[in-house]
Amino acid sequence: RGGADALVYFGGNAEDVSANLAMLKAILPGYSLFLVNYRGYGGSTGSPSEAALYADALRVFDYVAARHENVSVMGRSLGSGVSSFVAVNRAVDRVVLVTPFDSLAAVAAGFFPYLPVALLITDRFDSAARVGRITAPTLVIVAEHDEIIGPTHSDRLIAGFAERRPIVATIPGAGHNDLQEHPAYADALSDFLQ
Repeated sequence: RGGADALVYFGGNAEDVSANLAMLKAILPGYSLFLVNYRGYGGSTGSPSEAALYADALRVFDYVAARHENVSVMGRSLGSGVSSFVAVNRAVDRVVLVTPFDSLAAVAAGFFPYLPVALLITDRFDSAARVGRITAPTLVIVAEHDEIIGPTHSDRLIAGFAERRPIVATIPGAGHNDLQEHPAYADALSDFLQ
């Protein structure tokens, strides 16, 4: 739809981004919504890599920004890394990072503490190294019982913000994959983006 406000949504790894459409339409009635499937997912062709996802994300953002005055970005899990990259490379209106992590290498090392996984991972998605350069208002949404991205990883990411501290909303009782089932999730998004 037309209008000044738009939201570009970058989902988690292998996430069906269309599952978010009804909720986002309900809480953001004035927004144009762009939900991005990564290369190799959801009918998109190609092979995903960190560099390819970043390049695609900037192209999508530029397309949307040419048509809308205020463009916000939102990313969940893996998408939080993509959104943080866009937010430091483009003039975004607002940023929402959902179940974010400090770096993919750190998360993987937490699952395999006795293996040198940090040396093996080529796609690092080192969000903590860049979030200090985000200048747009930012909301970080954390699931209280996130079994994939532990609180240490979200806390490290939040600590990476420099002078402009994000708003942090912890969703009580939520896990990594059931966050959208908790009304507090939609409330936090609506309060921040409206």
